[in-house]
Amino acid sequence: MTFKNNFISEYFKTRRAFATILLVALFFGLGVYIGFNKRPEISKVENLLGKETA
Repeated sequence: MTFKNNFISEYFKTRRAFATILLVALFFGLGVYIGFNKRPEISKVENLLGKETA
């Protein structure tokens, strides 16, 4: 019974850690995406084709 309880608590700890990492990555990606889209279209194209335009 003790082993089962420990296993469940460890499982939820890893689930919580995974969910936290996923949430942080999601917010970071969203922030980068929004920041990227707020730029003018020309600079976005220049960033995508940096080597060609430079």
